[in-house]
Amino acid sequence: MSSPLDVDNFSTKAIEMSFHIWLEIENGCNNLVRVSVDLNHK
Repeated sequence: MSSPLDVDNFSTKAIEMSFHIWLEIENGCNNLVRVSVDLNHK
């Protein structure tokens, strides 16, 4: 059995990871929007 502390640590890490992934996805989407706006203006 792992201690509650380990579980806590794991979920904190998981939350951090998903937050970073979410940020990456958001950045990617913003870049795509920027590129398509640039293409539309040309």
